[in-house]
Amino acid sequence: MPPWRSSAIIAFLKRGSSGRSGILGTKFTGKQSGFEHVMSEDMEKRIASALGNPDRDPHGEPIPSARLVMPRDASIPLSELMPGQEAMVRRAEAGDSNALRRLDAAGVRIGSVVRVMSRSAYDQLLTLQIRGRSKPVTFGPALTERVYVERTKTK
Repeated sequence: MPPWRSSAIIAFLKRGSSGRSGILGTKFTGKQSGFEHVMSEDMEKRIASALGNPDRDPHGEPIPSARLVMPRDASIPLSELMPGQEAMVRRAEAGDSNALRRLDAAGVRIGSVVRVMSRSAYDQLLTLQIRGRSKPVTFGPALTERVYVERTKTK
């Protein structure tokens, strides 16, 4: 089984082929199903094609191609940014659903642009301005080490 199969299935079932909510909605993790283990290669190719042969899963994690080539990923942990630096969110570790919900509620999503307003030297809290949001948010390392970004500009 190619390693990207499970991610492609989950993306399809969550998003559907049109980008709207898929068959199982956004709470489906794939762990409830063994579908990816019994799916034919033809079905796998059709799902990948319907999704536009994605190179990222719904959380932004890289998916290897059918030839097992990983997409380029120059992202760094959000926790490495300094005040004044701006970056685009590229991916988030999917292991903790509570962390993902907290990030989503604050507007930190794949494609979001964030700017570090301040960093606490004592406990490494980052205060972020998220483009399109009026109020800044503050996160500690428990969240900022799970989010990966690509810098867009530096002061």
